[in-house]
Amino acid sequence: MEGEGLIRAKRQKAINLLMPVSVKRGEKKGAAVDTAESGNDKGGQFNVFMLSANWFSLEQTEGADFERELIVPTWDAQVALAALDVAQVLFEQLRGNVLGYAQDRSIAISPPNPLKHKTRFHELAHVVLGHTAEGDMSDTEVTPRDIR
Repeated sequence: MEGEGLIRAKRQKAINLLMPVSVKRGEKKGAAVDTAESGNDKGGQFNVFMLSANWFSLEQTEGADFERELIVPTWDAQVALAALDVAQVLFEQLRGNVLGYAQDRSIAISPPNPLKHKTRFHELAHVVLGHTAEGDMSDTEVTPRDIR
């Protein structure tokens, strides 16, 4: 059926919303002001906001019930790692306070980590941004001399 969209219900009142309207200098519109007063002069044209009753809410329409289509993008960690040329290696840190780490072009995620995907994105960012290119990115108990 042609024109199967939502149809305005009878005796419904449109919603008033402020709408930007471009006005040329010298035009006489309802809410237009002189450009010299407004300070918005852009080559003889400026914007004013006018109330306009052009919109209806979904509840004010007739027709089939609106159903929002939920689109969930697919994401695969292995495909992302391969595309970024990053390897995920076995987690080998003994400290329990570390959720993951990045070294060279590889990342490791702690097995008991409750948010593995979040840590994977974090560690991937270290690799992609080049933070691991200069040297070892491990935290130790002793602050290195160059940082002190």
